[in-house]
Amino acid sequence: MPRPSLCGTSKERLELHNVMVVSPMSAACCAPALGETHRAPLAIVDKRRERARFGSHNIIGDVPEKVAFSLIDIVDFGGTCGKAADALLNEGAQEV
Repeated sequence: MPRPSLCGTSKERLELHNVMVVSPMSAACCAPALGETHRAPLAIVDKRRERARFGSHNIIGDVPEKVAFSLIDIVDFGGTCGKAADALLNEGAQEV
């Protein structure tokens, strides 16, 4: 669960309009608190690994015309973050 300081800091420092909180399945338990803080709907990135280093990223949620505020729990090399951002943009997100 995100700490209140994370939610408060993001609310204070970011002027987000038309925002949607986006989370991978692995961090889906943390996203609702951030969504509540920003009064934003949620979307989930469902990553399916087809084989080593290759996978597909499906978006669960209505993201067209939204600013996707991504909550990623673990970043190793950033490949998943980039592919998730591409998937969000392909689904019509205004910005990630």
